[in-house]
Amino acid sequence: METDDLYAMGVFIVTLFIMTALQPLGKWVSFIGSMSFLVCGLFGIEYIFTVQASQYTYIHAVTRCYQKKTKHLHLFVTNVDSKEFYDGLYATILTLGVPVKLDPFGEFSKCVILHQYPYEVRMKFDQGKAKYKGFRVTHSKTCDVVLVLRKVVDTDHAEPIPVFWLKDAPGDIDIPPLQYLLPQTPVKTLDKVVEEAAHGRG
Repeated sequence: METDDLYAMGVFIVTLFIMTALQPLGKWVSFIGSMSFLVCGLFGIEYIFTVQASQYTYIHAVTRCYQKKTKHLHLFVTNVDSKEFYDGLYATILTLGVPVKLDPFGEFSKCVILHQYPYEVRMKFDQGKAKYKGFRVTHSKTCDVVLVLRKVVDTDHAEPIPVFWLKDAPGDIDIPPLQYLLPQTPVKTLDKVVEEAAHGRG
């Protein structure tokens, strides 16, 4: 069951309780009181989640994982740290305000995105919808991207750090055609670049 269904079910259960409790006061009092709570409850939850989600930058990532599986990740970003590891290849560390679950690795609160061209060139944010705690809410900074999962790095704190390759992003329309295969470097192997990016070195 989706999270938004659980919240809605909770509101409906309380509404039924209020309707029953107010019945001794009359049919109309019971109806108006319970319906008022129902409307205020649903709109109130949406408003609270909209305010909470507005603290973050939202990225909806269609993610291609191992064994050709596709997942939708909802990333609420609090901090962006981007570095150029070698000519034309960047590693951007995203710190998340809301942990994200990625089976079978578990939850992560930090991830690394490898990409060509600077982060601010590829990522263009516009007003749209975000999925926050199961609810679709209006958000002022949203971005839809396509990521490819390259590997998952384990840290000393036993929290996985997934490493993605940014395949498609809104800013791509304004730049020359991209090389969709990750380049190799004679200075560092790709695995070395990934390890350093995941641990914040470089």
